[in-house]
Amino acid sequence: MLTNLPGTEATGGAADRVDQAANQFALRDLVSLYQQQGAAVNQLWAMYAATTFAAGLFAFNVGGNNQAAILLIAGALGFLFFTVGHGFMVYHGVKRMQLAAEDITCILATSQADIEAKSYPKVVHYLAGKVRTDHAVIVHVLIDACVFAMFAVQLWRLGWL
Repeated sequence: MLTNLPGTEATGGAADRVDQAANQFALRDLVSLYQQQGAAVNQLWAMYAATTFAAGLFAFNVGGNNQAAILLIAGALGFLFFTVGHGFMVYHGVKRMQLAAEDITCILATSQADIEAKSYPKVVHYLAGKVRTDHAVIVHVLIDACVFAMFAVQLWRLGWL
């Protein structure tokens, strides 16, 4: 949460104008940060989608000999390492969005007048809403399960499972 912003002491008069200017500046920066993190998370998901399809197709297209089993195990391990790293990157990107949303909420809550808080664009109020990491984690796990199921089915067909 934002604390000790310059000029946030509400003593009246000029201090209120400084407070409003400081909050406007901080709000603009937080909205920008939120948008940047959202774009980064979307790019991570796009990269993940491409890698997931590539890994699934790799597992599907591997031949039916003993060397194929070794390739499947290596492919599954490679995908596992990738997906764990990707999961951490998405989690932290969404977490930064959560923190920016909390700070936006703080700025909206500390506005001097209800009228001032209502004057912010509706999208700013929307950004201040709850950002959930659990949705990203659930989707990640479900997609991962599908890819690993493809590797497992192929290993089972080869008699390695």
